[in-house]
Amino acid sequence: MLEKCKGCIYNNCNTIKGCEKKYRKHEIKGTISKYISRKDTWQLEINTNMLDITLRKEKCQASNLESNLKEILIESKDIEIIKKQRISNELVELLVEKHNSIRKNNKQEELIFYTDGSLIRGKKDNPSLDRMGAGWLQVDSKEEDIINEGAFGARGWPSSTKAELLVIWCVVLITPSESKIKIYTDSAAAIASIDNAIKYETSRKRIKKKNYSLVINIEDTIRTKKIEVELIKVKGHSDNKWNNRADSLAKEGANLQDNNRIIKEPIARSNVSLCWENTVIENPTRDFVKEVFNIKNNVNWSCSAAIKKLETTKEEREYGWSLLWKKIRSQSGVKCISSRGSKKLSTLFKCIQEKMPILKELATR
Repeated sequence: MLEKCKGCIYNNCNTIKGCEKKYRKHEIKGTISKYISRKDTWQLEINTNMLDITLRKEKCQASNLESNLKEILIESKDIEIIKKQRISNELVELLVEKHNSIRKNNKQEELIFYTDGSLIRGKKDNPSLDRMGAGWLQVDSKEEDIINEGAFGARGWPSSTKAELLVIWCVVLITPSESKIKIYTDSAAAIASIDNAIKYETSRKRIKKKNYSLVINIEDTIRTKKIEVELIKVKGHSDNKWNNRADSLAKEGANLQDNNRIIKEPIARSNVSLCWENTVIENPTRDFVKEVFNIKNNVNWSCSAAIKKLETTKEEREYGWSLLWKKIRSQSGVKCISSRGSKKLSTLFKCIQEKMPILKELATR
């Protein structure tokens, strides 16, 4: 049990009378020093007496909420990285098992993986039913036999690219450190996202892209484990038997009902995330804020007095609003290349909002 010294503030040499280290030396079993650099490595010095159970029992008895320290289990770096992820314990055990299997049976200079993601859309009026799946398999150097394979599901902020990135993230996690791997995928967007993050983009540019947190997590894992990764594009639906097998595994992952094998929380780089009403936002912050304000403006516009005169009830629609928005989009932004088109667009809006300077409107002004 490690406790902060109650006598004084750290590094306060002026407080001598209240320092427990001065007048209660017989109760001190050991100290933990600060991190000390020795031979270009960081080490933490711990006095072994602090871990001696017999010495602890002489002076202190554990309360009902405490237990004696029996051992400190430190896993390998690769396993600790897997345990650090915010996923279920069952999924952690599955990934650790796959990692140990690859490390034990690895006789190849280069590991070869085929990956695929799946996105199954739900009903239009209920996007929460959208579900993603990820499937991967490892083959031998001659690409004749399957060595290992796996699948899992995912929910929240669904997209086909996110599903592809999730399975690549999984493969990087289970790969032993300092390995060379080839990852075959049919997603050019996923390859571009990872390549740009590793080679070109600064952190400021990364956070403006979609799935930025997941991409940064993949990049950090690759650099921490010193893995050489080669991403290779496979043509989708080209009758490649391993790509077809990865596709079927991804669909199995999307249809999983076991919550312990479904990733619901976003794969975050840090513990700090943007939230909206207890929901973690995975989209870029600026894009999300723009979308919120657009929805707010649309609601205010649809609830305005002029629009309510046109549409008295929500059940019955008398006007083709889809045609209106199509016409507006055809003339707005960079597509509006003339002052005449701009006048048409502004006149259209003024007519809808009853803001045209007609005699009746001028009289009220």
